[in-house]
Amino acid sequence: MAPGARRVEIVTREEVTADEIFAVKQLAFGDFLSPEALAKRKRLDERYRGMVERYAREDGRMVGQVTSLHIPTLTREGPWTVAGIAGVATHPAYMRRGVARALTEAVHEALLAEGLDLSFLLTGNMAAYGLYHGLGYRDFALFPRAIKRVGRKRAPPASRLRKARKGDLDRLDAIHRAHTRDLLGFVSRQEGFYRVWVQTGLDLKDIQVLERDGRPVAYGLVEERQGAVLCFEAAARTARDYAALMAHLEAKPKVLRVVVYPSTVARNQDRLARRGYKLEPVSYGRSMALDLTGKRDIREIRLLYGVDEGRFCLMAGDDF
Repeated sequence: MAPGARRVEIVTREEVTADEIFAVKQLAFGDFLSPEALAKRKRLDERYRGMVERYAREDGRMVGQVTSLHIPTLTREGPWTVAGIAGVATHPAYMRRGVARALTEAVHEALLAEGLDLSFLLTGNMAAYGLYHGLGYRDFALFPRAIKRVGRKRAPPASRLRKARKGDLDRLDAIHRAHTRDLLGFVSRQEGFYRVWVQTGLDLKDIQVLERDGRPVAYGLVEERQGAVLCFEAAARTARDYAALMAHLEAKPKVLRVVVYPSTVARNQDRLARRGYKLEPVSYGRSMALDLTGKRDIREIRLLYGVDEGRFCLMAGDDF
């Protein structure tokens, strides 16, 4: 706990109400999942099962929370379940009192008791970055974005881009497996991942499917905004299909720019560079990692996941 901080009481999920949790998240984040939507996610998304939750009370009021998911990953040494720190929220009136630090330390203790040794988190908040650094987390991987200004182009004639349908969802899982088959990191998704994601918040209309000879071969999570196409996740069976997906996005009517992010995988960065995209090294955030046992430093964790080789993968669907 930070010097001069008031003592807070750390409690478990059973000691707080859903309405208390929702109120703190609303104050900390603005719009957030309703208790009902969160309960549905816990029921359907395997990462939320066994979720570690710790809450803080001060003067009888709930003032903060930190949670952690159990996330399957793939390393050089094989499958590895890690902790994903998420939902770090503090009531605005109780900021800078050591609440988030005390909660995160309590979550770390619970994770160690469960046998989890590696912990990851994602942040774009520099104030929070200082907190995490003080707890021992170090920079793991950055999330660059690729940007290209486009003129009027014609879409490739041998394929077509269309909106996704519910019948595509299992095929998207197969495309993701093909796209990530020799990569490391957050690539181990549960069966029926896209069905679960659509049921828990992803809008089907935001998925664009590339079809060749009547068969889905690539997809993108796409948003069009003020003359730009933003692609938050792109996966394809082959390099040819990946190039065709980008060509279709670039050929959309009234589009001036295409932005693809995050792009942590070296071969995707190379593919985009060959198409004339400019890679910006830092965009909306970064990941940090910590070995809770103290056995590995950040260089060893990066090696475990092939970060410097460009084999580490974390896509939009794996955000936590």
